[in-house]
Amino acid sequence: MRFVSALSFIKYLVPITFFFLSFVLYTHASCGDFITEYDYGEGLVEERDPIVDCNNPFNADDPVPFTYAVTINGQTVTANSIISVPEAELVSGSFSIDKPNNFTFNPLQIFKHEGDDYRQVATVHANNFELAPLSEGEYVAVLLYELPILQSSAEPLWKQWIKAVFLPLTAYAFYPDYTEVVAIPFTVEYESPVPTGASSVLFLPGIMGSRLYEEGEFCEKSNSERQLWFSFNKCQQLRLTTNFIGQSTNQVYTKFGAEGILDEAVGLNLYKSFIKKLKEMKDNELIDDYVAFSYDWRGRLDDIIKSNYRIGTDDIFLGESETIKDGLLYKTLSDLAERSDNGKVTVVAHSNGGLVIKQLISNLQYSNDPLLNKIDNVILVAVPQIGSPKAALGILHGDDLDPVMPQSVVRRLMNTMPFSRHLLPVTSYFDSVETPLIIFEAGEATNGWIETYGENISSRDELYQFLSKDSGRVKPDFEDLEAPETVDNFLFDYAETTEIVQKNFAPSEGMKVYQIGGTGLETISSLTYFSDRECVSRTLFICNEYQPKISYRINMTIDGDETVTVPSALTLATGDKVERWWLNL
Repeated sequence: MRFVSALSFIKYLVPITFFFLSFVLYTHASCGDFITEYDYGEGLVEERDPIVDCNNPFNADDPVPFTYAVTINGQTVTANSIISVPEAELVSGSFSIDKPNNFTFNPLQIFKHEGDDYRQVATVHANNFELAPLSEGEYVAVLLYELPILQSSAEPLWKQWIKAVFLPLTAYAFYPDYTEVVAIPFTVEYESPVPTGASSVLFLPGIMGSRLYEEGEFCEKSNSERQLWFSFNKCQQLRLTTNFIGQSTNQVYTKFGAEGILDEAVGLNLYKSFIKKLKEMKDNELIDDYVAFSYDWRGRLDDIIKSNYRIGTDDIFLGESETIKDGLLYKTLSDLAERSDNGKVTVVAHSNGGLVIKQLISNLQYSNDPLLNKIDNVILVAVPQIGSPKAALGILHGDDLDPVMPQSVVRRLMNTMPFSRHLLPVTSYFDSVETPLIIFEAGEATNGWIETYGENISSRDELYQFLSKDSGRVKPDFEDLEAPETVDNFLFDYAETTEIVQKNFAPSEGMKVYQIGGTGLETISSLTYFSDRECVSRTLFICNEYQPKISYRINMTIDGDETVTVPSALTLATGDKVERWWLNL
């Protein structure tokens, strides 16, 4: 009876066993297979071994028992990293491990995840290796480190045999008693093709190169929009005034594009021919597109790069954005680069515009902003990078812009406008130019200044002291243009901060800077104050009494372009990323 029962059991053993085996294999096959290819002399043969653990196909240890370093095309492979490779090209790499040499490890295996399967695509035996082209997809780098087998801790042989029959394992799923396994998943993507073709151009004008507007009822006119600059109206010009901290006292704005750029005035071709040339270059596909970017030139550089549309209007105000990336300049550069054929934008900046773009780039470098990689060229045209003596003249005595703007109005506006401070000569200007900025000739009216400053002013701090309302000088009347003006100290701190940013400027990787300086035209180099006299009592045509009076003369150099001297325009040291160009005007 027992024998019959045994026969009955054996009768059902085979189908039950095969059913169980099929069930086991089906269960494991649902995880996918490890796919390897071998050459037994008759061509490649594909072999499949079922994956045992769907959640941990390679039986990887957790926590990681050791580390190894792998690079592919110079990029370190880490968990879930993305590795960029060129399409259909060989890749190279390196491999190292922190385990001692007296232990053995299998070659590094690289698998590609294909659906549910993992296909072995490479085996690395050396520290430096070269692989066949990798296609895009998900990969796993697997390293097995063999430990000494301790029989006492190993599974019994019968158990190993049962597993070998019913749960055939691949070489990549060793028992934990025998190996340590580290698997690093990563993704391969093709490198983006290097864009070719024309780039775009953004043009930044200089001081007074953008039209400024205000809407309202002022200067005896009705409530409407009027252009404050460019304007011949003195009342409207004075609406451009800023307060002692450099903020606009009125709601002044500019406009985007052609409405904002002052391309010509009183018959003078300012930027008209240049913008026309940009249009021709676009039409001839030498560039992809261009934007002449207008801005409120009165303001601080850090406010200019945050300019933006006021909500609900087409009007662009200073400092309207909270961050640089929200600013209109950043967005315009990004848009030009994105739409260009080569993914790049070239910046052409004149005068103050050069300081604006340098300020923007320097700020973006703090966060390594991706926009930096999209600016390929920066062309600085007559940019006062370390200041201009003309700014000092404008603050002290104004600048004669007749017939457009009276000298007295120029001086009044420059008294508090931030641009007048960041255009002043900085420390490096005094270090590089031998001629003192301000010279005092001995005389009854100037001897007091000589006692304070010596025979000249040849440093930034002395210049600030001389300009300051705390200098002891009397503030002159509005129309007294012979006596030098005094200013509030507040904006000097801003100027010092800006000086540091401009001084530390350096082009980013992949960016080239071209400096262009003009020479051959008479340009202000310094001021000389001397003691003159004026009549204070007169009988008919005869002066009965004189008193000493301060007067000044402007000293010129031909080493400039009428506004900026060459040392300031070409201050950046030349190198792989920086070039200097002179133009004999």
